Amino acid sequence: MLVLAGLAALVCSTAVADEAVRIVCFGDSVTKAVRPGVEPHETFGAVLEQTLNDAGRTVRVFNAGVGGNTTTQGLARLQRDVLDRKPHYVVVMFGLNDSWVDSGRSESRVSIDDYRANLRTMIAQLRGQGASTVLMTPNPAIAPKYPPHRNVTLKGYVEAVRDVARAELVPLVDVYRRFAELGIEGADLNALFTDAMHPNPAGQRMIAEMLSARFDGLLAEREHALAACATTALPGAPFCASRRFVGHRIGRRRAGWSRR
Repeated sequence: MLVLAGLAALVCSTAVADEAVRIVCFGDSVTKAVRPGVEPHETFGAVLEQTLNDAGRTVRVFNAGVGGNTTTQGLARLQRDVLDRKPHYVVVMFGLNDSWVDSGRSESRVSIDDYRANLRTMIAQLRGQGASTVLMTPNPAIAPKYPPHRNVTLKGYVEAVRDVARAELVPLVDVYRRFAELGIEGADLNALFTDAMHPNPAGQRMIAEMLSARFDGLLAEREHALAACATTALPGAPFCASRRFVGHRIGRRRAGWSRR
């Protein structure tokens, strides 16, 4: 009972039921997405926003993708590009550049250990502001332009994302796995990419659909907590989770971890 009372007090002080839910998509050029063949309204972030709003929710999605970025570079701009927007949720998708081995070198730009640590630092800093993280695995690079060893290297980073999601109990959208499944099922993966690395509008829409399915559950949790705020008489409760609690605490307790 003490735990339930504490949770109720945490939820019910400053929620704003009609506040737009702010989602930041944070990553590299796959997140930025705009390039020859992909218009701004075709990016997975834009499609996600349209899909959720069409379903009757009030959502704003901000694109914080920067081409060529590793998690190290992402951390350096986390405050300016993400935290300053006061997001409720942040979709984090890095890995292609972290794992990349430059010509003349034998090691990836960012080691797997550092990559894993950077992701955990991002999650910690987002939690500190009350934002909830949704992790995404990077998409594979597609043959014949990219040889198989490219994905052999990348796979270690994919596993690191999965490990961090499991350890930190944050939602995971497993983009790499979905593309791999499609390949096994005989799909022409190049038909989902502009250049065998960056998803085209069809690939962007597929990612948006995966995210939308995940956010259906996350936003339902948030709406449930906001409804509880409206009906629970706890005058003077110090803290509500329109962001910090709904976006993080309840989501972790109820949703747990799963691959999607």
